Amino acid sequence: MSNPFIRQDTYFKNGDSFKRKITGKEFGRGLGNFFKRSWSRANFIYIFLAVLLIYFFSAINTFNWNLFTNIWLSSVTIGVIAIGMGLIILLGDIDLSVGSMFAFAGGIGILAHNAVYSSTGDNGLAFLVCLIACLGVGVVCGFINGFFIGLLKMPSFIVTLATMLIFRSIIQYILSIQVDPVTGQNISTFRLTGYTSTTGNWLYNLYFTQVLQISMVTIIFIIIGILVWLMTKYTKFGRKIYAVGSNAKAAGLVGIKSSWIKVAVFSIAGGLVGISSLLQIAMRGNIDAAATGTSYELYAIASVVLGGIAMSGGRGSILGVIFGTAAFQTIDRIIAALHLNPNLNDTIKGAILIIAIALQVVKFSKEDFVRYLQKLNLIYVPNKDLLLESEYKTKVENLEKLYTSKINKINHSTKLSEEEIVSSINSLLDEKETKLKALKDKYDVLIEKARITAIVHDEKVRINATIAKKKHEILNQKQYDIYVLKNKKQETAPWKGEYTKLEKKLVLEQVKFINQTNNEILHAKARIGMDPKQIEHLREFTLGYASDAEKEKINTEHDQLLSKYNAYQAKINSQIEKENTSFEAKLSSLEQKYTAKLENALADDKTNHDKYESLQQALQEKENAKQALKEQKENDKAARKAEKEALLAEKDAKQQELEKELSARLEKIIKSRK
Repeated sequence: MSNPFIRQDTYFKNGDSFKRKITGKEFGRGLGNFFKRSWSRANFIYIFLAVLLIYFFSAINTFNWNLFTNIWLSSVTIGVIAIGMGLIILLGDIDLSVGSMFAFAGGIGILAHNAVYSSTGDNGLAFLVCLIACLGVGVVCGFINGFFIGLLKMPSFIVTLATMLIFRSIIQYILSIQVDPVTGQNISTFRLTGYTSTTGNWLYNLYFTQVLQISMVTIIFIIIGILVWLMTKYTKFGRKIYAVGSNAKAAGLVGIKSSWIKVAVFSIAGGLVGISSLLQIAMRGNIDAAATGTSYELYAIASVVLGGIAMSGGRGSILGVIFGTAAFQTIDRIIAALHLNPNLNDTIKGAILIIAIALQVVKFSKEDFVRYLQKLNLIYVPNKDLLLESEYKTKVENLEKLYTSKINKINHSTKLSEEEIVSSINSLLDEKETKLKALKDKYDVLIEKARITAIVHDEKVRINATIAKKKHEILNQKQYDIYVLKNKKQETAPWKGEYTKLEKKLVLEQVKFINQTNNEILHAKARIGMDPKQIEHLREFTLGYASDAEKEKINTEHDQLLSKYNAYQAKINSQIEKENTSFEAKLSSLEQKYTAKLENALADDKTNHDKYESLQQALQEKENAKQALKEQKENDKAARKAEKEALLAEKDAKQQELEKELSARLEKIIKSRK
């Protein structure tokens, strides 16, 4: 993996390629680009971190891991609802019924749990039935919303506003007919039977079971968020949600059934509301039909917006909803830590919501900002002379039309005599000529000023490009010298004299080059702006169109321009003189410094030479002894080999002699038998 802090560069004098460290400017630019890209993709993380830092500093004496995990714990119920709301807003719709749906699903879930637990005493079965009831009620309620919105094409705002009232009303009615079996009185809230540590209640254990001091309900919330995010990012169904939210008509043209997509999304969102109600039961053990879920739809929408999902639909990430919810819930803790009036809670949240939506709606355009500054004449306007010429022609045409209309009106008048008509027309013609001349004089001056300004601006751009090139050459020279010295240090080690000679040479040449280049830069800067010839030309040109009363003002303005130019030239000359004086002093100082450094380096080399030579001699003697020992071993090995070969030869000879004797005896025996 390449080092991100190392760049491949080219030496401007001879084209040599070399490696160098990145500059601070390059690092800052890279860091800025990183933040720019990451902000566009995950601004919700920055928002969450900013809010978290505010909370940290507002409660710096008491902030700990438990406070941090409590932020996420308090985000669970709103967060799971907000994930579903995020899917709906991605479609470009909205659901105002989630708070009532939350109470409805939770109440039915508790009733189902209590019924099963009372009849069987089985906590596991009661938990399962409660889960199915909450999830089922949520999905059915979501499907009802989706049916009216997706299939019947009704506005989501109206439909969910109606179902918000319906769901809340139904669960309050169900609560009103419930009777406590012990007291025989109507109950005020739905309460979970057996919600204690001694009964082994699964919902109770779900909340109080912790991993690294993080409750299981928090972990479930985060897992749900990640799963839904993966679904929207990596599945066809998720891409269809974005397509419908971006442009439902275009999605329909490519074969996406946006109606059924909406039904499915509202059903999923309802299921998530049901899961959220189950987690609420696990955390509290009760549901208040009248109060539970109140304003949850608003908090969910706020969390979605802070999470970076656009209210217009089609843009944003479900992952941001997790951080948006946590950021929104942290605001309550900041208000408490700063000891603000709790009545301001919703005011602050509402203001943050408005700001978040405004940041989505308002788009900052650099081009529009530049055009605005150009209109105010605060920055250079390209082709202003051509624009003024066009403006002049338009005004002349308008003036001609105006006086033509006036003249025709007088010419057709029946109330005036012939002499009055002729006199009036001549008067209008004289007035028109006077205005045309004044208009021409005005625009001639403005156009000439714009032309001179354009020449000055183009020259400034060219000079600034030259200055930027010179500054880059200075930086490039410094970087190349560092590269050369680094390599030379490795080559000349351990001797310092040769390295110091090169270092002295490069440093002095670098100082001379920098001084020369800085002088060139200053002389180039001296050419920026309107020079005396252009000022005098503009003065004469303007005076040719001015009245006697205006001439004094014009002369004063141009005298000020000349004075400003002369002051600028004096400033540049002072800088050049200062640069040269500094150069001479610096060059003399460096000459003395490196002369002394070179003498010390040569003295060190001379002192270390004998040590180095003796060390080299000792190493050579050691190497010679090692070589002699190696040769002795080789000689001994050769002698042993020769001795072994001689023994083998003697053995072979004896063997051959024995073979001959045996053969001779065998032949003798055979002959005797014949």
